[in-house]
Amino acid sequence: MLHLLFFALILVGGASTPTLEVVEEAPPAAVSDGVHQTLSEQLFRIRLEGNSTAEFWFRREMPVSGGQQGGLGVNFGVFEEGALLGVVRLSDEWRDYKNTPVKAGVYCLRYSTQPADGDHTGSSFYRDFLLLIPAATDQDSEAQLTQGQLVDLSRKASGTTHPAVMGLFPVWEQPDQDRVLKNELDQPMLVLKWGDLALGLVLSGHGEIEGY
Repeated sequence: MLHLLFFALILVGGASTPTLEVVEEAPPAAVSDGVHQTLSEQLFRIRLEGNSTAEFWFRREMPVSGGQQGGLGVNFGVFEEGALLGVVRLSDEWRDYKNTPVKAGVYCLRYSTQPADGDHTGSSFYRDFLLLIPAATDQDSEAQLTQGQLVDLSRKASGTTHPAVMGLFPVWEQPDQDRVLKNELDQPMLVLKWGDLALGLVLSGHGEIEGY
């Protein structure tokens, strides 16, 4: 069973501290049966600026493969490309790590790495991302998707030629209690921890626009 640790967050720029509420609630009806059965019913509701919320459900068991892969700049190569990690429900428009607006709705979160080529540099120190895919178009939790297929599906969330992406940062200190946590760019992160691995999901802020 995956054990989740989540931490209070502070928005950049002096905004009010968002609240974190943890409740038991079934995943959204927009999620397919195939995805639904993999998810925990523990809901993590985070209030962002104003009355905006981001609600997360994660898998009961994370799909960790054997061994670290992925090369330079990849911190979470224990996940296979395209692995489904959870879903998010956005109550209002949200801006992704490329500062692209993403409409309110329910999205599957799949792991991907930024390609290591000259066309994909500068967006982040790290190459790990979660790609947002509209739940209605992502119905098989165990689907084996290529990076090209992932990008094509995620374009339906961004409405652009690029995927909708959530930055993933490593967490170097192993936290032992709820606390405020920001990455080295002063961006608030939601920290997910299991075993010796801690994952930082960037909720506010973005990297350089020319990346991914």
